[in-house]
Amino acid sequence: MQIAELLEWVNASQKWLTTHKVGPTLQKICEKRFGTSRQFIFPAETRFGGKLLQLKRFSDMREALQELVVSQSYTRHNFADDNVKDRISDNDLWQLIGRITKAAGPVLLLLRLGDANQATLSKLKGTVDYIKTLLVDTGEDTLEDKVAAAFHNRAEELECDVSSAAYLLDPQFVAKSRHAPPAVMSAFFRVSLSVLCPKGDDAVWRTLRQQLVTQLASFRMKTGGLAMEDYTMIDACVFWGAAGCYAPLLRQLAFALAALPCSSGEAERNWNEVKQNLVKNRNRLGSARLEKMVFV
Repeated sequence: MQIAELLEWVNASQKWLTTHKVGPTLQKICEKRFGTSRQFIFPAETRFGGKLLQLKRFSDMREALQELVVSQSYTRHNFADDNVKDRISDNDLWQLIGRITKAAGPVLLLLRLGDANQATLSKLKGTVDYIKTLLVDTGEDTLEDKVAAAFHNRAEELECDVSSAAYLLDPQFVAKSRHAPPAVMSAFFRVSLSVLCPKGDDAVWRTLRQQLVTQLASFRMKTGGLAMEDYTMIDACVFWGAAGCYAPLLRQLAFALAALPCSSGEAERNWNEVKQNLVKNRNRLGSARLEKMVFV
């Protein structure tokens, strides 16, 4: 509730400041202090990551905002509906914003994965595990504890067999994935069975499984030809494109799994483009041309 009320106030204050003749003065102050103008961020209601960035931008403009509300060009207006000046001058406001952005900031790592137009599935589990180490619930019921508890309560929803299998194939997390728990290893072999042996032939699968174990061990321990590969490479598909000759089964799995996004963001962006192009006054637009326009 505390965070929701703050976000509502920041959003209303930004709108108030941009519609009460003080916007140009604020930009001049920003240019003087920061060397460039700065704009407020107005995220959509459903964009949690955007709301965090909104708070961060508002906090970064603290000195300019505090200078604005005591400037002559501001005070001479004597606004009757001013509920901004006193709170901007209050240090408690900025301490609260700082606590929220620091506590929830790590979640932005995860949100960036979901918003990226890239192959990010192999990064999902490693990122979630890393955020878990940063967000710790001490049990003291502080704001930070509530943020941590909320994340840990939802973290299980971000885990599935496919993301666990892709995680084991990502060179960026190889040091961590060597110690993967049995549940992750079981997920890896379940997914491998579906991808490499879709007919479920037991004899074929036993042979493939043994090869997988050998190739996975070579990859995780950096032995054989894989010892010469660059494990600092961020893109798992690029890594396996170069190193796959030493572990062909892992390469096949990586190309099937690591090439996937970790959210429906890309599909939703496509649907939005379709909605923008296929409107009432273009109701005779053919599907082939529509597809080309969305692609462009």
